[in-house]
Amino acid sequence: MFAFVYIILNVFIYMMNELNSSTGETINYCFSSNLKDYIPTLEKLIDFGDCLYFSIMTFTTIGYGHFEDNGLVGRILIILKYFSV
Repeated sequence: MFAFVYIILNVFIYMMNELNSSTGETINYCFSSNLKDYIPTLEKLIDFGDCLYFSIMTFTTIGYGHFEDNGLVGRILIILKYFSV
C-alpha cells in the first residue's frame, strides 16, 4: 500500500516539475486559483499516464530513459528514491 501511495504522490510532483519526454514535450502544471484548470482533459490524462509511467520506472529502478526530470525537486526526489530502495 505504501508503494502505491508513494508512486501516486510522485506522479503529482512530476506533473508540476518539468518532466520531459523523449519526443521533446514538457509536462509542467502549476497550482491555480482558477477551477477550470482542474477539469480533466484528454491531454491532462495522457500527461498523468506519462508521469505515472516515469514514477513506476524510477521506483522499480528500471529507468528506460524515455523521460527525464529537469526540475530541481524532481531530481532530488529521484536521488532519494534510489537511496531508499
